[in-house]
Amino acid sequence: MPEPQDPITTGPPPIEPPPKPRDPGSRFSRTLATVLAAALFLATALLQAWPEPEPETTPQEPVGIESVNLQADMAFRMVIKLSDLFASDPKSAEVLATWARTPQEKVYLAIALAEVEGPRSALDRLEPACEQAAAEELRADIAIFQRLYAAAEATPDGGEAPVSPEEREGLVARHGYYAQIALTYDLPRDDPARRELRRGAGGILLMVVGAFVIVGAIAAGFALFVVAVVLLALRRVRPTFVGPEAGGSVFLETFALFVGLFLAIKLSALGVVALIGPEQSGWVIYATMGAQWILLITPLWPLARGMNLSEWRQAIGLHTGRGLFREMGSGVFAYLAALPLYLLAILAVIALLAIREWVLGGPQAPPSNPMIELVEKADPLLQTLFFLMATIWAPLCEELIFRGAVYRHLRAYFPAIVAGLISGVLFAFMHNYGPLMTPPLIMLGLVFCMMREWRGSLVASMTAHALHNGTLLLLLFSLIRALG
Repeated sequence: MPEPQDPITTGPPPIEPPPKPRDPGSRFSRTLATVLAAALFLATALLQAWPEPEPETTPQEPVGIESVNLQADMAFRMVIKLSDLFASDPKSAEVLATWARTPQEKVYLAIALAEVEGPRSALDRLEPACEQAAAEELRADIAIFQRLYAAAEATPDGGEAPVSPEEREGLVARHGYYAQIALTYDLPRDDPARRELRRGAGGILLMVVGAFVIVGAIAAGFALFVVAVVLLALRRVRPTFVGPEAGGSVFLETFALFVGLFLAIKLSALGVVALIGPEQSGWVIYATMGAQWILLITPLWPLARGMNLSEWRQAIGLHTGRGLFREMGSGVFAYLAALPLYLLAILAVIALLAIREWVLGGPQAPPSNPMIELVEKADPLLQTLFFLMATIWAPLCEELIFRGAVYRHLRAYFPAIVAGLISGVLFAFMHNYGPLMTPPLIMLGLVFCMMREWRGSLVASMTAHALHNGTLLLLLFSLIRALG
């Protein structure tokens, strides 16, 4: 006679989790895709980090501007346009001086601070800049600036500028905006020519208001970050992403195809520029941006490898999850809650720059920002194309590749955080910001991966990606327009 079973100790049989799906691919295709993806990514990352050659100047371009760090140029222009505001801060000159590294930048610093502190401030800074200048032409220009500010100091009410028409024309050709500011220094501030050069203060102040709004969003982000941590601790937030069984290769193949086509577009553009010369290649940037839209076909590769449309959409995350608007709202919530982590990554960049200066034994030029430089030099059409790339192409293509394909493939082998970090590193080094500027991009990539882990769908990370890029670009466009 069988012994009776204790229902408390035996209970119902455990529920087996559903089997994980297996993506198409074999051991051979996985090995081949790994080698191709690694080689193509390494080549692309090195190419992106390689400094681009300085563009050749034409006779119509201000020669001096090209040798000035763009961030320093923007800082000096902001001080000129907001000189009344900066005059109330006794430390403004000390802070601004950290941007002036070269003799040319120190000349422009002197011109900017003359608007804040008067002609004597400019004269005190022009003398050491002249001693440090190696180019005879720059020393001659500094002598003209010194004559201008010495005359302004001697006759505060204004008078005839002590420069000839030839000197005036050459000064403007070489130094552009800063020469115009110095040449009109003796004019009353309400003079039309003077007022036009200082126009834009209102736009900058509106940006300051926008900055306070962003600070408020960051403060809200800290509160939401705490809420998110509490919800995670209470297990009220559960991941819905289902990773595949290890062994597939189709989404790794997708990444290799994307990187290969991206590299081909980049090399083709460089080849065309080398073939026809920089002076004839203005159209290449437009063609390159247009060609990058072709990369949107690369996430479709699994369809060519045998996946049906429904399986592909579910696997890559191109579905609306629990509803389009709910997923979009989740993306906004998660982005705001992750802002403290993004700020932490920015602090890491500041620390890396400080370590670099300590290792190299002195102040170094601030790192360039390719996005700022491209937008600053672009015409309205190119700015529009760049905005569309950043707010439509990037949230679609980059999310489908890095959070859709790459993250899915990695989750078959690694925990969520590890897979997110690897995907974030790949995402960061595909951009041409340089190694020191990658921590914020790595953090963004990790955060977007955690959105995919949480929601399963890519709608949340696409929304956050578009929100991030759109906000930064709108602020940048507004600042550049205000600064002229």
